[in-house]
Amino acid sequence: MDHSELEARYVAVKQIALSAGKNAVHFLKNHAQFKVEQKGTQDFVTQADKANEKEITEFLLQRFPADTVFGEEMGGSPSEAVWVVDPIDGTSNFIRGISYFCVSIAFVEKKQVKIGVVYDPVADELYSAWEGHGAFCNEQPIQASRCEKLSEALIGLGYSRRTEPAAYASAIERLMSAGCEYRRYGAAALMLAHAAAGKFDGFFEVHLNSWDALAGLILNQEAGAYVAPFLTENALTEGNQALVCSKFLKEPLLELL
Repeated sequence: MDHSELEARYVAVKQIALSAGKNAVHFLKNHAQFKVEQKGTQDFVTQADKANEKEITEFLLQRFPADTVFGEEMGGSPSEAVWVVDPIDGTSNFIRGISYFCVSIAFVEKKQVKIGVVYDPVADELYSAWEGHGAFCNEQPIQASRCEKLSEALIGLGYSRRTEPAAYASAIERLMSAGCEYRRYGAAALMLAHAAAGKFDGFFEVHLNSWDALAGLILNQEAGAYVAPFLTENALTEGNQALVCSKFLKEPLLELL
């Protein structure tokens, strides 16, 4: 895909991420009794999730009909040019009125993440990255942490019920024993965006779905962080372990986690 084709996608996905994020906030403020369905233990979906994914999918496919969409709620068939969509990451926060959620969209070509956007509609912060062109928040360049010591580091942790609670507890114990602080806010895509902006010195989750991970991973790549390989084998459809961090913390964190 040439430069102009990727640029068109970069411009378009920022536009639809902004629209979807603002729709989510409007929905939350004006539909206090909106329908919530439970997909599994502590795994929820709302009318807003479904409406957002439908809007995002229709917008992207109308403009780029040769592409496909793979989303958290509607699924899809990944192709060599696929949009990977989480219409609202942090739904558990969203349904409780906790202001830590986002829209996350990535574009993948031939198993390489080319574009990623994460939009936090409450803070009105649009994080965006295009391979080889840097990472930005509201069009201003961002840079990942350059923290050099675990004893000074703040690491974001995610937790998936696809893994044993003991694995998460063990990660906390190992980090704290090494002198780290940690946070878990319940929206991995937004935590990854905050890591790209240097608000965290790293982020780790034992198992993360691609729609939660890919936009945040390219943000970190373009912001100068170490990014562990993610899109191996069937990770696009089945998920994988995710780790990003200050390049100075790469070796000690790999050893710990």
